[in-house]
Amino acid sequence: AELPPSLLKLKQILAANDLAAETLERNITQAHETLSPLMMDNEAAVRKFLAKKMEAELRVSPPRDLKPPAPIVVLVGTSGSGKTSLAGRMAMHYGSRLEKNVVWICADVFRAGAIAEARTLTDALCLPLTVVYTPADLKQALEENAGADLIIVDMAGYNPLIEKEITEMGYWLAEMPRRCLLLVASASQKEKDLFQAAASFGVF
Repeated sequence: AELPPSLLKLKQILAANDLAAETLERNITQAHETLSPLMMDNEAAVRKFLAKKMEAELRVSPPRDLKPPAPIVVLVGTSGSGKTSLAGRMAMHYGSRLEKNVVWICADVFRAGAIAEARTLTDALCLPLTVVYTPADLKQALEENAGADLIIVDMAGYNPLIEKEITEMGYWLAEMPRRCLLLVASASQKEKDLFQAAASFGVF
């Protein structure tokens, strides 16, 4: 059946954001069969219905006690993927809950507000923060904190489509041969972008 304009518009938006075709068709069909013609005239109401419907389908894994295989954990990913937020959660878990000696190294010196954000988190957790501007600075910081139980390195965001940026990241990673590299990605990122990031960062 022909879709009402509001539902058709939202279907096109979801399709453009790479929502899986099966999931898209199922939710659009259920909205079409469930909502009244009056509600169909209210795009905000249709949007809210679809959002709640898809939210109910999400399955979230319970938190796991991540045990890094190396004393240096390096967080990489695109800008805005949540590296600093994850660094904060890891620092709180290992530092506050497990009472480990944790050091936070911030290598994200290009994003506006990145250092301030990291400093706010480390101050709240009573952890030392080291800011590094070059791979040489990073090497020195690692040597100075070699006795720490865990060193978290919050890297700058790199674009997986730009070879020059990936190469630059390689210079930083070369200073950390004994590392656990974690790729951080946003849950709302398009699937094709996730595959591209995995392919580009996967060489490391």
